[in-house]
Amino acid sequence: MNKIETYKQYRANLNQIQGGNRCGSHVNCVRINVHNTFQHELTKFICAWILLKGGYDFITEGVWLDGKRTDCFDIQRNICLEVLCSEKESDCDLKGYPVPIIKIKAGMSYEEIKKMIL
Repeated sequence: MNKIETYKQYRANLNQIQGGNRCGSHVNCVRINVHNTFQHELTKFICAWILLKGGYDFITEGVWLDGKRTDCFDIQRNICLEVLCSEKESDCDLKGYPVPIIKIKAGMSYEEIKKMIL
């Protein structure tokens, strides 16, 4: 894929997120949801750190066009990372995101998460 095609795909992926959540200041910015547990937020931070170190852009706490919220959206690869703390894996499957979901259990080690998402 050439640079123009890559950019068009990037924009198409990003356009799945509501406008207020996809402005430049929110790309590669870890946003915290105070209604989540500390362990959930720490795991989300680790995911964001791994993506950024791996050269991938992300949005945390992004809101899809249908109003559903995602923990972390990898823009380049068009995948969602969902941190499971109190919810079950089967509940995550019912969210109906428009992209594939990688489920990460809160409290996993850095190395375990890295293997799952890179």
